[in-house]
Amino acid sequence: MAIQLAEKRAERFEESSNTVSEAQVAQFLLENPNFFKGHENVLVEMDLSSTMTGNVTSIYDFQLRKVRRKMEQLEDKNRMLVQTTLQNMQTENQIHELVVHLMKAQTMDDLFSILQGELKIDLNLDYIRLIPAKGTAIEAEQHLGVDYIDSFFNTQTNVKLRTICEGTDVDMYAEGTTMASDALLRLRSESRGTVGMLVMSSSNRARFHAGQASDLLEFVAQVLGLCIERLNK
Repeated sequence: MAIQLAEKRAERFEESSNTVSEAQVAQFLLENPNFFKGHENVLVEMDLSSTMTGNVTSIYDFQLRKVRRKMEQLEDKNRMLVQTTLQNMQTENQIHELVVHLMKAQTMDDLFSILQGELKIDLNLDYIRLIPAKGTAIEAEQHLGVDYIDSFFNTQTNVKLRTICEGTDVDMYAEGTTMASDALLRLRSESRGTVGMLVMSSSNRARFHAGQASDLLEFVAQVLGLCIERLNK
């Protein structure tokens, strides 16, 4: 019997030694008044009453303000997501109409007119120009070497988005052209390989940049390559 009582006392002692009391927590916070500055996540998880007074009320307010800021950030992200989705839908519709018109072009002049008209307006561009590759029979003021065109792209993509800065190669532009960002599209055909490059630029520095999605422009590049192959016979 005495042995059993001793074992129970030992268990109670062990439990009490492993348990932190409220008084100990309170004492720790008093001794470390800046604890929550480095552990704000603890406040977010705490359940504090707004009816509490004194310094505890400020802790509750801090938690409430933090949660509200998070909600505002989420709302901002949702608004940006909705706006981006709507813009993408509009761009997709514009590109679809453009492709239909490109496929109906009967001559290279028709193709140039569509690019200078619809594409320039739809994408809000300041400058657009289709430059044929050397060796094609397309009449143009300027032709670019195939190796020069290919040097801007890797084997996986036909689109290069750039923010123009000092040292950026802009030899494909007419002298005096103002640009802050641009999109270069390599135009290829199955039978001839690289047949030209479409150059599009904007005075808006944020219009084109390296991290931007380029799937639609890749599609336009493929369609233009097919059109050139069909018309340049």
